[in-house]
Amino acid sequence: VMQTLTQQLGEVVRSSDIDLLPTGPEAYFLTTLSPLSLKRLMVAFENQQRFCDLLDLDVVTLRDAELYQVSRTDLALPPRACLVCGGDAKACARSRRHGLPEVQQVVETIVKESASQTA
Repeated sequence: VMQTLTQQLGEVVRSSDIDLLPTGPEAYFLTTLSPLSLKRLMVAFENQQRFCDLLDLDVVTLRDAELYQVSRTDLALPPRACLVCGGDAKACARSRRHGLPEVQQVVETIVKESASQTA
């Protein structure tokens, strides 16, 4: 997935680093794009295929000498959809609306569907 993302970003990537952590891989890209343009691309990438729903592609920039995370709201986009019910993902996570087994089942289904499409 990171290779595909790097290829799609192409020449705008000035530097990148991928760390394999116990929580999963994390990638960092330094680009020449404006934060809003990059966030638009990240949202488009997340929407390319169902497997990308499992990714968390954040865009962070400096604003008034502070780190600022660019959000979908900054682009006048609706919030990210919950994997389980399609509602607001942040609201579902915050309220723990869905139990871990339910979330794991949906993630497993997405992974299996994605694996069968690439096989």
